[in-house]
Amino acid sequence: MNAFRPRRPSRWLRFSIRGILMLTLAVGLWLGYEVRQARQIERTLAALRELGGNGECEPAGVSLLRLLRMPGYGQCIVSAEIPGVAVEGALELLRDLRALREVHVTYDGTYDPTPSWRLVTSVFPDSIIHPKTIQDEPEWLDAEWLDEAKWKSSVHMRRLARVRARVVDVHPRYSRLRELLLDSQHSLLGRRARYQVVLLPKRILAEVWIDEDVVLVTPGAQGSFAVLLIEGNCAGVRGFTTGTRGPLQKVVLEDLDGDGVPEVGFQYGAAGSRFIDGGVRNLPGDQRNWLGVYKIERDGFKSLLPGDRSDFP
Repeated sequence: MNAFRPRRPSRWLRFSIRGILMLTLAVGLWLGYEVRQARQIERTLAALRELGGNGECEPAGVSLLRLLRMPGYGQCIVSAEIPGVAVEGALELLRDLRALREVHVTYDGTYDPTPSWRLVTSVFPDSIIHPKTIQDEPEWLDAEWLDEAKWKSSVHMRRLARVRARVVDVHPRYSRLRELLLDSQHSLLGRRARYQVVLLPKRILAEVWIDEDVVLVTPGAQGSFAVLLIEGNCAGVRGFTTGTRGPLQKVVLEDLDGDGVPEVGFQYGAAGSRFIDGGVRNLPGDQRNWLGVYKIERDGFKSLLPGDRSDFP
């Protein structure tokens, strides 16, 4: 009678001490890599926040620690927002991020964005960078907003000072607007103004400054106007005077011709309203009444309506 022989384990289930040590080493190296990558991303995000920006992360690749439900691991930075004043420092943080898909560069209109925009466009390809306007509109008629000291130190006041310098110093032929901008009695000038950066073809950055319902020097008259800045210089001014002619208009910044770049439109009254005014015209398929509609181009404003009937300059 044969003696009982224990069944030998399958070759696939055999482990040697060396194999276990190699597997442990490999897992340890992988976890160390993941921890190092996570710490690097944390440092990059902290540095971006210190500069006034921020970043967004998404899961990337295989991550053992992410499979174990440990937050913050197995991530990569795919989007970043950086202020225009800190572009040089931010680029040092972003230029080696291979997973980066988009970079938003923010501007507030208080300084010339041209140098920082040229720098960031020289580093990143066309599809990755987008200019962005910092929105800081306060509540109108707020007690603090009406405080003169706070107004003089506000972003709006610094924008107004920059636009005033560009228009008054560089374009003295804009006589009506010069008179308005230089008149210190216009305490409401610039307080409800809007600022917007616009990306033109060939990566050209334009700035549009719009002021509405401004009391003009002429008694009883009001007006709205838009100033176009290209590469820090005034490229054009357009505007209309209202008052006795009918309802006040509003100024819209909207892509009205479908080319992907917004136009500046001076709307007269409400859409579909019935009144007669010889200066009101319409765009095809648009019920709104327009005093003027202008394309934003590198060399200035270009009217989309027959003839340019603007009051400014």
